[in-house]
Amino acid sequence: VIFTAHGVSPAVKAKAAARGLNMVDATCSDVVVTHDLVKDLVERGYDVVYIGRRGHPEPEGVIGEAPEKVHLVQD
Repeated sequence: VIFTAHGVSPAVKAKAAARGLNMVDATCSDVVVTHDLVKDLVERGYDVVYIGRRGHPEPEGVIGEAPEKVHLVQD
């Protein structure tokens, strides 16, 4: 399975791994930076307000990093 350049949530990666699928992560490096920043901020106790569009792969992946702490505001 090839993960989109928009990134995917950790849950999606875990499901693919559980099925024994070969994975290729084609996530854009800028998106990886966003995922890492969100994880860091949440670990430090922050909530994150993310501006995007519900249902689009990029915000869905970012929200998936910490669904209880990442709040989507639609643009």
